[in-house]
Amino acid sequence: MLLLAITFVLIVSLMIVGLVELASNDLLTTSHLKSLRSLEYAGDGAVESAVQAVRYNPFAGFTGLCTPGTAPNRSVTIGPPNNASTLQVYCQGSPNATGRVVNFAACPLGSSDYGGCANKAVLLAQVTFDDYAINGATAPGTGITVNSWVVQTANH
Repeated sequence: MLLLAITFVLIVSLMIVGLVELASNDLLTTSHLKSLRSLEYAGDGAVESAVQAVRYNPFAGFTGLCTPGTAPNRSVTIGPPNNASTLQVYCQGSPNATGRVVNFAACPLGSSDYGGCANKAVLLAQVTFDDYAINGATAPGTGITVNSWVVQTANH
């Protein structure tokens, strides 16, 4: 009888250890996902601010940094103080018949051009800016079309 009780206690103990291990793993995964989510939200906010920064300037967005701020290290810091992400947004664009098509790439600090940023981007977007009115007059940013908005995996 004593042997049966000891076996029962041992089996229950092993089950509890397994459950505790699973729970701790889930807690670690949850905190990691929160961190990735914060980075992806920061990328979203950084690109939105860059789109607005080049929207009304028909000469902006063709190449280089599009992040609003002071050159040469323009960046956007988004998020709560204990979990903020600092990103830069690079642009690459070209004119079309009615305005500009601009590609945006949001990435952590450290890139020096659009290609480098796009390789480790948190978010990639393509936006068409309609810079000309129906009568042909210049009207920068009167209309915009988001052609694509792709959130990349934040943990490259």
